[in-house]
Amino acid sequence: IFYFFGRYFHPFDKTLLNEFLHWILYWIVTLALIGIVLYFGFPSTTAKLIHWSGGRQMAYYIPRMTSIFWTPALFASFVSLGTLFSYFNIQLKNELKYYIFFAVFCTCLFFCVSRGPLFTFLIGFIAITLIFKQWKRFFISVSIIVSLYLFFTFTIDSFDKILAWIFSSTLDTMMVKKGITRAELFIRTLHDLQTNPFGFGFGKAGILATRFFTEDTPGISYYSTDCWYLKIACETGILGLISYLVLIVGHGWMLSKYLIQHKKESLLIFIFILFIIFNIENIVHNLPDYFLLSNFYWL
Repeated sequence: IFYFFGRYFHPFDKTLLNEFLHWILYWIVTLALIGIVLYFGFPSTTAKLIHWSGGRQMAYYIPRMTSIFWTPALFASFVSLGTLFSYFNIQLKNELKYYIFFAVFCTCLFFCVSRGPLFTFLIGFIAITLIFKQWKRFFISVSIIVSLYLFFTFTIDSFDKILAWIFSSTLDTMMVKKGITRAELFIRTLHDLQTNPFGFGFGKAGILATRFFTEDTPGISYYSTDCWYLKIACETGILGLISYLVLIVGHGWMLSKYLIQHKKESLLIFIFILFIIFNIENIVHNLPDYFLLSNFYWL
């Protein structure tokens, strides 16, 4: 609450914010390069480190890239942020370094095989293109994506099956088909919420529940790991979810009101796009549970 009020009353400093976002960009580039080196240069060592950290190496036709986060979904979300910010700067500045960053991030996105961050990138990519309308830079960026995809298709076994799987599994999840892991988790989580509509309490749902409890522990929502909104509802109840939605809608309304008054604030337009698509991604992810990402989310 203190942080929220501090940010609310602090004046908007465009230069400082731009510098801050660039430092985040360079940090994500470093993580991406480390991820690429570990993935292609030291695959067996990477697998051991993932197991040592308490996780398991996941694969959809190919092993999923994790960098030093040792989990593909979290890494992919940071990469998606870096890809969009790189493309935003391509649209504004058309500098070579942003094309290089863009290619590095797209490589990581392909090998993370994480549907939420991938669709987040696609939505943001389309939105940024339609707003700034630098079509030549758009076609160059699309050429980079297509070239990377074709290169990996001809050099990596089973890589060509990933794209078809992403779209088919996403469609099956949206239709809540039986046998689809995420759809089954949604159904079980909704059942938990119906059982306790006033919530199980903090730490008894989402990532913390799966980390510190077992599946048969009473009084927890063990399966609420794939939707941020359902996780909030399972922890704090329906009233907690409503209060969160009021906070988000209020913040979005203030931001949109500011944008109407300052239409040339391109950096704020990017932040608004990020705000919208991040909350869309939260429908199928529980990523704010990861403390590294939640810090950036509340910025």
